[in-house]
Amino acid sequence: MHPLRYLFSIQQAYWIRECFGGEGRSDREALLAYLSQLRPSRID
Repeated sequence: MHPLRYLFSIQQAYWIRECFGGEGRSDREALLAYLSQLRPSRID
């Protein structure tokens, strides 16, 4: 895996954990909370 790609993945996971992971919330639950906030893509 490319090192820069790995670094971005770590930073993204940390951000989701910090912003959407409340006390006792698992990483999975934080990711689901983040995904539920996304708007549908407008890419055709």
